[in-house]
Amino acid sequence: MPPETISSAFYSNVRGWKIFALWIREVNNKYYKCYAALSLVFLYFLYDGLLTLNLIYSPKNLNTFIPELVFLLTSFVLVFKINMVMFKSKLILRAFSIMDSDIFSGETLEQKRITKRYVELYKKYYRAYFVLGYMSYTFFTIVPFLKHVFFGQELILAICNYYFLSDKERDANIYLYWCYQSLGNFAHMNYGVNIDTFIPGLIMIGIGQFKALNVRLSNIKTYSKKNLVDIEQEKKLEEELIKCLKHYDLLREYCSLIEEIFDTAMFVQFGVGAAINCVTLVAMLQLPSNEMFFLILYGVIMAIEIFTPGYLGTQLEHESERTTSAVYECDWMDRSPRFKRNMMLLVERANTSVELTALTMFPLSLETFVSIMKGAYSCFTLVRAMNGREDTK
Repeated sequence: MPPETISSAFYSNVRGWKIFALWIREVNNKYYKCYAALSLVFLYFLYDGLLTLNLIYSPKNLNTFIPELVFLLTSFVLVFKINMVMFKSKLILRAFSIMDSDIFSGETLEQKRITKRYVELYKKYYRAYFVLGYMSYTFFTIVPFLKHVFFGQELILAICNYYFLSDKERDANIYLYWCYQSLGNFAHMNYGVNIDTFIPGLIMIGIGQFKALNVRLSNIKTYSKKNLVDIEQEKKLEEELIKCLKHYDLLREYCSLIEEIFDTAMFVQFGVGAAINCVTLVAMLQLPSNEMFFLILYGVIMAIEIFTPGYLGTQLEHESERTTSAVYECDWMDRSPRFKRNMMLLVERANTSVELTALTMFPLSLETFVSIMKGAYSCFTLVRAMNGREDTK
């Protein structure tokens, strides 16, 4: 049985992309391409087009308009994430090939242990996200239908009311529209599960590699009590440092590559996430209490979606900054001039930490996340102050 590779952690993501027609450029099968084209038309273009049309025709009151707007904004973000997978599949495969290289797989037991720990961490994260996704789909889509079947509760459409239809047309074909929306929602939920977990997963692998590199650097030591080594040992220490240099170079290439993969998607994610949180907080002042639970839950989910890459981006930058300290922790003072030259080369490169950005506009960091949440809260307090002023008149 071949050894498990790092990229195997993403097999579930790729399988989901294949099932829901996003891996169309990488599957060389005409029947699959026909299936993918039809799926994308009905579950991607037509579905989102009808959501847009629904918003245009929806009543212009907060109780109705805000939930429809939130759904459309979420679908808008998903469009860019879907495009990321479809049109950057070659870059994704390149990232997988770097993960599976001998340098990333590791030579030392400690490096392999750290790598395995982060692979397992990602798998747990994916499973948790998968379960939450299916639970929310069941709660908001399947449960209302079961209540209609067994308890005679009125059936409403799963996502939106399709206000561009007449009441007579909607009621006459309620099951048809409900099935279409439920199927489209199921596909979009799976798009979200398999893409929203993929981006943090790429960053997790980078964090694990920096941790492994830093441990390996700090362990370049001689264990002679007098700190004396022979020529053969000196050569081995130099070779170990050169291997670390190669690992660092490949790791910087990997970080640049994953940034290129998700830069546009993350730019839209953070931008629209800020708008959704702002709209959600403002809606709390206007909507009745029976509709608050859904919007608050939705706002929390969107906050988590921008918190996770922000937190992981900060962790990646922190680990990359530790590389310089790890170099100085090795046994360098009594080494050869060649060893010290290579060490200085690594230090000079490591002085510039890795900072993932979205279209070079802003970093994926906790600082960015806090700024977004502060902006949303400022908008909330402004609207609340204006409402309070109007109430006193």
